[in-house]
Amino acid sequence: MNGGFKMRILVLVLSIVTVLITSFNIVISLDKVEAQNTNISSSEEVIEKEKNEHEVSEYIEGEAPLYIDGIVVVNKDYGLPRNFKSDLEEEALQAVDDIIAAAKKENIAIKVRSGFRSYDNQVQLFKTYANRDGSSKANTYSAHAGFSEHQTGLAFDFTTGKSNKSIGVWFDDTAQAKWLYENAYKFGFVLRYPEDKDHITGYMHESWHYRYVGKEHSKNFKMNDLTLEEYLGLYDGSSDNNEDDDLDDNLDD
Repeated sequence: MNGGFKMRILVLVLSIVTVLITSFNIVISLDKVEAQNTNISSSEEVIEKEKNEHEVSEYIEGEAPLYIDGIVVVNKDYGLPRNFKSDLEEEALQAVDDIIAAAKKENIAIKVRSGFRSYDNQVQLFKTYANRDGSSKANTYSAHAGFSEHQTGLAFDFTTGKSNKSIGVWFDDTAQAKWLYENAYKFGFVLRYPEDKDHITGYMHESWHYRYVGKEHSKNFKMNDLTLEEYLGLYDGSSDNNEDDDLDDNLDD
């Protein structure tokens, strides 16, 4: 066997080895890419899950509202038709006037910051908050259209008599907040979102938000931080998972 033939054999062997090494590296690279794609997919699933964690039920136009013991239920699970009208709206407005008058006799100046809010107005309000804080954060303090108590005409955000600024957590320590907490039940109102009950109501504590239910029911809420969900038997305590989520911003739910 001459030297030229041996050289050709050696070159052929080296070529085969080179091809095998290249193929092996390609397989390893493809495995790495697949692993990276799997990790990205898993991360996207986690992000999507977190994004939808606080989502409310889907709004269905024309769906009849839920009533329990004469109380219309409005929360993240139960909504209202777009043109809902409560028979108790005028009664609630009179009760508001009575609250303001009673507080005034004790030198406590109270006024309404926000009352009835239409479906369309709620659409814009939630969109504003979602653009500012993100949808997940907005869901902790603002309702989607069709799921806001303000649409009933029976929910009111109170504020101090001389304040024109947006309501927010600053109201918690005011004389007005204390007076309402101690007296609102006498006029048919309940504190809708008590402190440390966001795991039940779905919303952060709002010392300014009161809901009219009538004196027959409100007498059972005398300074006891009972939620409407608990009172109406809509919460059984099986999903206690209270997480504080205080906000320092000005809010209108």
